Amino acid sequence: METLFYLSLALNLLLLSAIVGFVISKNANSKTQKTTANKPVSIEPTSAQQEQTVQKQQPAIVNPELYHLAYQCEKQLPEEFKNRIKILVETEYPEYAAILQVDDIKISIRRNQRNQSVFGAQTPLDAISIARFGYERTGRYVPVPDELKKIWAMKDAVNVYLRALNLEEISENDEFWCVDTVTGCETGWKAFRWSVENAHEILKDNFYLYKGDGELQRCCAGRNAKVFVLLKGWEHLFTQV
Repeated sequence: METLFYLSLALNLLLLSAIVGFVISKNANSKTQKTTANKPVSIEPTSAQQEQTVQKQQPAIVNPELYHLAYQCEKQLPEEFKNRIKILVETEYPEYAAILQVDDIKISIRRNQRNQSVFGAQTPLDAISIARFGYERTGRYVPVPDELKKIWAMKDAVNVYLRALNLEEISENDEFWCVDTVTGCETGWKAFRWSVENAHEILKDNFYLYKGDGELQRCCAGRNAKVFVLLKGWEHLFTQV
């Protein structure tokens, strides 16, 4: 009898151990499954998705011909002038070069449905008129001395682009009209009520001729000099090639 008692007790202990082991094992499996379910699933992008990502990172080429021209010009520049000159086109008409940007200065190079970089003017009134009727109902501006100084300092690099675009280059002997005033709202076309006469009355005494050596010479009329016209405002209409 005593042997049967101890045998029964041993069997009960074995059964109890088996039940406890089963419960612990089940709980551990359940926790493992939850942890696995909560982990983010890493999915390798397909080759098509990778190609789309690369395409999004690369800038869009809006005019392949001008893009290639700008690339060839860039290769000719000294290191200090690289990435400082850009060709801009009007967004709606990307087939034509419209702006040559030199650092932050935007030289307007399209007028009357053709490209032109430099204009001739004999008086401040001529220069103002050329700027007023700039391009498709948008005004342009005569440069101030500091702007001409920047352009002249990069003259050789700027000429690389002008030459490639078949436009008139800057010569050592050129004289340019400039207006020595502070740019801003008070000297903008809106302030002048888009009137050439109003602009001339306010600015006529501030006009000078700029030479390559940086000299400013006062000359009110009768001197055949050149003029760049600059884009200031309306930038949203243009984009890089």
